[in-house]
Amino acid sequence: MPHRQEIIYDLSFDTIVEENEYLNQRAEHYFELVEFALSRSLLDIQTRNLVDDLIYQAVAGVDTARDLEQRERHEEAHTLLEEAIRRMLSVLKILGINV
Repeated sequence: MPHRQEIIYDLSFDTIVEENEYLNQRAEHYFELVEFALSRSLLDIQTRNLVDDLIYQAVAGVDTARDLEQRERHEEAHTLLEEAIRRMLSVLKILGINV
């Protein structure tokens, strides 16, 4: 058995609204994972500042996306949610966690 395995799956959604709901849930799970990982990490001040900035940008992006969803601007919300998730994945990588 190989040391590393990669599993790739593709989800399909009937509407962009459903996909955005999924992305919102995914972002929330990443926020929880980051919070847990940060509670067990010792970071130097520069790294912590970078992580905090990425988290702030991700939170702002998700908040804005939720506002856009309420105004039925689904495509823009989708883009912001994807960007927020990318930022959270960057934080996780900095913390040594590959998702």
